[in-house]
Amino acid sequence: MIQLDNQTCWSAGLYPGWNRDGQRQQTLIFKISHRFAHDGTLSPLPQVPIIEADRYRQEPVTSSLKAVNELAPFKQGSEIYLYGNAQPQGQQASTLQVILSLCRENNHYWRKELRVFGERHWQRKLLGYL
Repeated sequence: MIQLDNQTCWSAGLYPGWNRDGQRQQTLIFKISHRFAHDGTLSPLPQVPIIEADRYRQEPVTSSLKAVNELAPFKQGSEIYLYGNAQPQGQQASTLQVILSLCRENNHYWRKELRVFGERHWQRKLLGYL
C-alpha cells in the first residue's frame, strides 16, 4: 500500500483513480493557494484542505456552488480555480474583462478570460425573455 508523507506546506492527498487506459492508479493532488495583488504579484495564502465533494450555498437543487469538488478519478494535466470578486466600475459600466494567465518569459502556458457582467434584469416578452 502506498502512503503519502507530505513534508510541504501545501495541502496534498493521494486518491484512487484510473489512467487513460482505464487501469487503476493512485492520483496525487496538491493544492496551493495564492493571492493576486493589484500589481500582479503573488503572495501565499494559508493552505486549506482539498475539497472532496461539491458544496452548495443552500439546497443543491436550488442554489449555486459554494465550492467545487477538486478530485477527479482521471485528469490529464492540471487545472486552476479562480475564486474572487469582480464588478464593473462606475455607474455606466456594464462589463469587465478579467484575465488570469500563467506565463514565463512571455510564453503563455495557460490563459483564461472571463467577462463579468453587472446586474441583470430579465423581462418576459411576447417572443420569450429579454
